Amino acid sequence: MEVRSFPDAAACYDTVSPLLLQREAEYGLMIGVLLQLREAEGAGASSEPALLRVVSGGGQVLAAAVRTPPGYLMITRASETAVLALVEHLWADGIALPGVSGPCDSASTFARAWSERTGRDSALKATERIYCIREVIAPDVSGHAEVARGADHDLLLAWWLAASGDDNAAYVQRRIDERSALLWKDPAPVSMASVTRPTPHGIGIGGVYTPPESRRRGYASAVVAALSQRQLDAGRRFCCLSADSEDLTANHVYQRIGYRHVADRAGYRLC
Repeated sequence: MEVRSFPDAAACYDTVSPLLLQREAEYGLMIGVLLQLREAEGAGASSEPALLRVVSGGGQVLAAAVRTPPGYLMITRASETAVLALVEHLWADGIALPGVSGPCDSASTFARAWSERTGRDSALKATERIYCIREVIAPDVSGHAEVARGADHDLLLAWWLAASGDDNAAYVQRRIDERSALLWKDPAPVSMASVTRPTPHGIGIGGVYTPPESRRRGYASAVVAALSQRQLDAGRRFCCLSADSEDLTANHVYQRIGYRHVADRAGYRLC
């Protein structure tokens, strides 16, 4: 079994894409990150180097691992043997990791092995359910959808800060410039969602937020459904998104408009 390090995302993606595309919705985040890195490399953009590793054996790609600082290491499904080989490789390279995320079994195995190797504790931070939609069930909700525009910047920034804790004006402006954020209005803005990280056949939905005073009226269902339908109408085969496993409301909302569960993902903090 061999663990290879890749200096660039283009070569890494060419190697691992056959594996990743077998579960494109499940691995949408990793695929999207690799494609973004490849695009940035092609444009000559400079950034902190990403960690790109591929585990191979018997002439086949067995697992992949990707990390863009300061985020967690993302890993694919893998046998225990492949996960342990990855842990040993990263440890030997002197890699420091804040955490790991991936399919529950693989992430758990990695966290346990990393703790044994480093002598440091690990802790489960969150579990998520990954969903995919190919046909939208439009909810009957008052209001209408509108693409966010420049005049909506301050509102989107405030909502993004409330949703994520991230005061990232440049990110919000990029969503507006790319026309990738959608608002639900009734008649004032009451909910938002945006698309992110396209994959070869699909795209991710994220940034879903409804302020407390507008909740429990179906607005989140409406904006996600409208955004998903727009992406399918534009030629995407599917849309995917994730929800905290403990957030029963969000999970119900997404399933009600046609999202179907495809996988579970866990994140472990590596203390």
